[in-house]
Amino acid sequence: MRAAIYAIGMLVGLLVIGALLIDEGEVVTVTTRDAESQAFETQLWIVQLEGTESTEGTSYLRANSPRSEWLARARLEPAVELRRGEAVGHWRIVPESDPELRRRVNQAMAEKYGLSDRLLVLLFDSAEMVPLRLEPAEGELARDGHVP
Repeated sequence: MRAAIYAIGMLVGLLVIGALLIDEGEVVTVTTRDAESQAFETQLWIVQLEGTESTEGTSYLRANSPRSEWLARARLEPAVELRRGEAVGHWRIVPESDPELRRRVNQAMAEKYGLSDRLLVLLFDSAEMVPLRLEPAEGELARDGHVP
């Protein structure tokens, strides 16, 4: 029993060290607010889905767990600020539950983020990950569906 716990601890330690050493690619910063309007910044990956009429040019974020604190705040108040590089815009986060869309977002994340995403999938159940569509906030215009 002790050996199994030690082996699991070593594996988790190696995963953490590996994740810290790997370039995680493009990261955006999303600012959500809690019930008291306190702001929280969360760094997330972002992908663009294309190929169908309903999803062409649509950007997606992903919550690795349906119990993520930032996701709970976004469900409470879906209007968020998103910083991508130097550009800052106001967006509305729309959680999606369609399994096919989840599969497509997960696939796009795997293609864009490679080994970093594969390590993440070892820690989280990909069937529970929540894809989140970004819509421009009222009064904001998206340029070709892209986050500014």
